[in-house]
Amino acid sequence: MQSQSFVWLASLGLLLALPGLALAEDSTLTDPVEVTAPRSDDDPQLRSSAATVIETDQVRRAHASLGEALDGQAGLRVRRYGGEGAYETLSIRGANPNQVNFYIDGIPLNNAVSGEVNLADFNLDAFERVEVFRGGEYPGSPIGGAVNLVTRHAGGVSGGRLRAEGGSFGSYALAGGAWGGETLRYAASARVARSDQDYPFHNDNGTPNLNYFDDFEDQRRNAGYRSLYATINLGFDALGAQWTALNDLSYRKNGAPGPASAQTTAANLASFRNTSGLAADWRGLGLEALRLQSRLYYTEYQTDFEDPQQEIAGPGGGSEARLQHFGWIVEPWLYLPEYYQTIKLYLSIEREIYHADQRNRYDQRLQKFPTRTRHTSLARLEDLFEFFNARLRLTPAYEWRRTLDRFQDAAQNIRNLNPIGAERRKLEYDSLRLGAALALWRGEALRVELRGAAERGRRMPLFLELFGERGSILGNATLRPEQSRSAELGPFVQWQQSLWLAELSVAAFHRSVRDLILLTPNSQFSLRAENVDAADFRGLESSLRIERKESFRFYANYTYQRAINASSVAYLRGKYLPLRPLHELQSGLTLLPSPFEITLEATFVGAVYRDRTNEPFSYLPGRWIYNFVLGWSILGAAQEKEELLANFEVRNVQNTRVADLVNYPLPGRSYYASLQYRF
Repeated sequence: MQSQSFVWLASLGLLLALPGLALAEDSTLTDPVEVTAPRSDDDPQLRSSAATVIETDQVRRAHASLGEALDGQAGLRVRRYGGEGAYETLSIRGANPNQVNFYIDGIPLNNAVSGEVNLADFNLDAFERVEVFRGGEYPGSPIGGAVNLVTRHAGGVSGGRLRAEGGSFGSYALAGGAWGGETLRYAASARVARSDQDYPFHNDNGTPNLNYFDDFEDQRRNAGYRSLYATINLGFDALGAQWTALNDLSYRKNGAPGPASAQTTAANLASFRNTSGLAADWRGLGLEALRLQSRLYYTEYQTDFEDPQQEIAGPGGGSEARLQHFGWIVEPWLYLPEYYQTIKLYLSIEREIYHADQRNRYDQRLQKFPTRTRHTSLARLEDLFEFFNARLRLTPAYEWRRTLDRFQDAAQNIRNLNPIGAERRKLEYDSLRLGAALALWRGEALRVELRGAAERGRRMPLFLELFGERGSILGNATLRPEQSRSAELGPFVQWQQSLWLAELSVAAFHRSVRDLILLTPNSQFSLRAENVDAADFRGLESSLRIERKESFRFYANYTYQRAINASSVAYLRGKYLPLRPLHELQSGLTLLPSPFEITLEATFVGAVYRDRTNEPFSYLPGRWIYNFVLGWSILGAAQEKEELLANFEVRNVQNTRVADLVNYPLPGRSYYASLQYRF
C-alpha cells in the first residue's frame, strides 16, 4: 500500500516538474538559470496548496468574530448552533470539524476528548492574521486542513486601539489593545462582551417539512452569554535568540437553550481556556545555514455544566471536566542553497490528561470518572526544493505519529494510584505528501503560478469514541484511524500596479475518506462508535479579489462541492452528506468615498440535507443573506496612525429565518454599531 502511495504522489510531482523544466529553457519566460536559496520565512501564500491569509485589520466591521472572518472564504463552512456566542465549528472542504486542526502561534488547540474547537472561544482582535491551510501542509493536520491564529507581534511602532460596540438582542462589548516597546516588546488586548440573544424565530415544533399546522412564532430563551478574553505577547532577546512569551485566556458563561422545540430556562455552561507558551528562535545557531525554533506550551480547559431544573439530562446530568494539555515542539531548519533545498524537521511530544465527574442538580459531585491520558509523539520531515530562480518549488514531506492512550480503572482511580493493569492502546501511523508550485510567468506586475498537491493522512480516534461516555455512549477500543487520500491542482494569478491589485485563485480538489467514525444506535438508549462510513468529496474553489487604492474593493469566493456518501450500506450509498451544500458564494463590494466606507455583502448557501438518509423532512432549501456596513472615519481619514472610526451594520437585511442544524435557529435581521479610536 505504501509503495502505491509513493507512485501516486510522485506522479503528480513529475507532472508538474516536467513543464517547469521545459519553461526554464525558454528565455522569454525565465531569468538565466541559477540556484537561489529558499526563502527563510514560512509565508502560506508561497506554499503549494490553496492557502488563505486573512489580515484582521482589513475586517473593519462592528462586532466581528473569528467565525464570520472564516465563513467568507472559499471552501470553508462555519456551522452555528445559534446566534452570537453560541457553539461554532469549522469545516474545510467538507471535513468533519474534528478533522480540522487549530493552532495559536503554532501551539495545538484541538483536544483528545471531542477533537472539535469552538470558534466562539477566541477574540479576533487578538490576532494579526489568520492562516488557513486546506491541505496537510501544517504538521499534524493530514486530513481536514488547519487554521493557525497568529497573535499580534510584540514591538514595532507603538500604538493602541479602543472600541465600544452595541447592538440587537442586548449585545455590547468593550475592547482595547496596546503594542510597542524596544528592549521588552509587548502586544496586549482584552475584550469583555455580553448578549441576551433573545431573538424571535419561527418554531416548527420539531416537525420540519411535515406538519405546518403546529408552527408558531417564538422567542429564543436562555441563549445569552457573558465573556472575557485577554491576550498578551512579550518579546525580548537573550542567549542569541528572539524569545516570545504568550498567554491567551478565554472565559465564557452562556445559557444552554437546547433545541427550539424544548427550550430550557436555567441550564448553563461555563467554559475556561488558558494557553501559555514560550517560544525561542535562533538564527545562525553554530552555522549560518541553521535555524532552530522551539516552543513549550501548556493549555488548560475547564467546563462546568449545570442543569438545576433537570431540563436536559435529568437527575445527575450535570458535569465538571478539566483537560490539561502540554508539550514541546522543536523545529530545526537547514538551508542548503548549493543543493537547491531547505530541510525542515518538526519534532513534538505532547501529553493530555482528562478528568471529569458527574454532578447533581445542586452541583454536588455524584461520581468521579476514571482519568484518561494520551501521549503523542510526532516527527515530520519536509524538504523544500527551489529550482530555476525559484520558479519551480517541490515539497515532499513524510510524517510519523505515535499515540499511547490509557484509561485508568475506576477502583484504582479513587486514590489516584498508579494505574497498573489499566487499559492501554498504542497506535502508530504515517502520512505522505507531495506539493509543487510552478511559476508560469513572473514579471514586475504579473505573476502566474500553477499549484498542486497530493497526500495521504489519518485521524486518530478520540477519547469519546474509544472510551465512551458513561450512560449514553459505548466506547470501542478496536476503532481504526480514519484514512484520507486527496489531491488538488489549480492556478494562482496576481496582477499588481501602483493603484491596482487583482488576484485569482482556482483549485480543483478530490478527497476520499474511509473508515469514518460515527456514533450509531446500539440500543434504545445508547450509541456506539463504529468505523461504518466512507465519503468522496470533489469540487472546485475559486477566489477573486480586485482593489483600486482609495477607490473600491471587491471579492467573490465560490465553492462547488459534491460530498457523496460512499458507504457500503445500500440505503446510504450515493446520498449527499448532511450539511454540505453543493454551491456556496460569498461576495462583497466596498466603496471608499473618503471619509466613508460603504460595504454590500451577499452570501448564497445552497440546499442541504440535515441527515444521512436524505429524507424530505430533513431538506433545507438554499438561501441568500445580505449585509450592509457603513463606516465613517470621523477623524484621521488620511492618517496612517490616528483615526476615529464609526461603524454601523445591518446583518441579514431581508430577515431570512434559517437554521444550519435541526431545531437550532439562527437570528434574523440585526443591527450593530461601534466606535473605535486608533492611536
